[in-house]
Amino acid sequence: MTERLLMFDLNMVQMKTYVVTKMIRKEFLQPLVDDRLSTFHIKTALLFTVERFPEGIWRDDNLVQCVLYCLNTLKRFLKKRYCPHYTIDSVNLFAEKLQVNEINIVKDKVTEMIHSGLSFLRRLKIENVGERLSTGYEQFKINKVPVPEMELGIIQDMIKLLYYFRTNEDVEERKTSALAIQSAVLTENVYRDELTFMLHSRYSIIASHEASDCIGKGTEVTRDIINRYEASFSSHNPVNLLRYASMLVCTKQFELVIGVLDEIETALTPLTPTVVEESYFQQEVKDTLASVDDYDKLEPSFLLMTFAAIVWAPLYFVTGEINCVPKHLIYTKFRAITEDEIKGLNSSEVHYNIEIVFKSDLKPFFYYLRYLSSRNKSDKQKALENLSEYCKRKLKYKVSDHLESALNMLGHALELENRIPEAWRIYRQSVTIKSKYNAAYWHLFRIIGQCVYCTFK
Repeated sequence: MTERLLMFDLNMVQMKTYVVTKMIRKEFLQPLVDDRLSTFHIKTALLFTVERFPEGIWRDDNLVQCVLYCLNTLKRFLKKRYCPHYTIDSVNLFAEKLQVNEINIVKDKVTEMIHSGLSFLRRLKIENVGERLSTGYEQFKINKVPVPEMELGIIQDMIKLLYYFRTNEDVEERKTSALAIQSAVLTENVYRDELTFMLHSRYSIIASHEASDCIGKGTEVTRDIINRYEASFSSHNPVNLLRYASMLVCTKQFELVIGVLDEIETALTPLTPTVVEESYFQQEVKDTLASVDDYDKLEPSFLLMTFAAIVWAPLYFVTGEINCVPKHLIYTKFRAITEDEIKGLNSSEVHYNIEIVFKSDLKPFFYYLRYLSSRNKSDKQKALENLSEYCKRKLKYKVSDHLESALNMLGHALELENRIPEAWRIYRQSVTIKSKYNAAYWHLFRIIGQCVYCTFK
């Protein structure tokens, strides 16, 4: 009944998207695996796609792009061999349906269709759909990302897409969306600033994934990857700079990182924008936009860029970026301790299966990188003091969503100073923070283990 209600709630374009993707399954995928990939899998991919994308994209002139979004969702499920049930937790809809080799066959076919730019749609014979979509496809090739007319709700959705809810894309999906946005930037005049801002965010994350892959293989980070990082700096978003700085610290390029951190420090002065905590996000968007003079008379484009310029979201690193995160922080990846926590972690994050390895507010992460990279003792101590003061202030007012991450970074800095009792105290404070999972437990276990080892040695 829940699924029926959800389907009845779809608008006409969403229903058209569902019908076209069902036709794609029948004509192109059914011959490969028969009905083991069913219309229910297609429906599930559609519902997750509808949830992820703002209402404004679901338009008749954007139908081909909507089909592409659904196929990308299906591809993500196939790549992880996990298709989550939309209304029931911890159910894999591929289980007892598709074998591993069949999943790979379907994934390759879906990938081929996506990379073809959806030209394969012209070959759809059912109801002459291919012929009927050809006109729409020609328009799609010219401008792959038609931007919706945005009101307050659409602005909120776009900002969330920029900052929070894109962590469930893998790097290939980001590359696909970056190419689409880049194409739109060349043809779109009204929303060029917003599209460029989004494009730079994509560049930063793609570069971080590619650099992590190089570091994992023990090869040098290529000039092309560095160019992608540098292209992301144009939006003056400190999140992009911090990703680059983190990679430089991980590759021990300390001379280079100092200049990058100096640039970030200029942006993080008290006179410039403040970071919005996730828990206050929705209200902050409304309050910020409502505070603008003559809000209802201004272009949505201006409002979006006003908000993007004065609000910074927390920094996230996901599994594909793991080698671009200082090693101590990777304990966060293993933060679940009990069986219930491990089960909860798997069901909540692995559903989208681009697991968050580490997340932090900007300032404490900046201070931590400054501490790790400084070769000068006084600069190192200043960074440590700044990180300590930040934690004290946040502990006093309890206003940070990621305070446990800041405390864990402070604890590590104190360990490096060989101030083990103080580090222990900080980790103990960290575990008192109301966080679902906290890596501080692992740090406490680790310190105990080191003490026991030293005693017996």
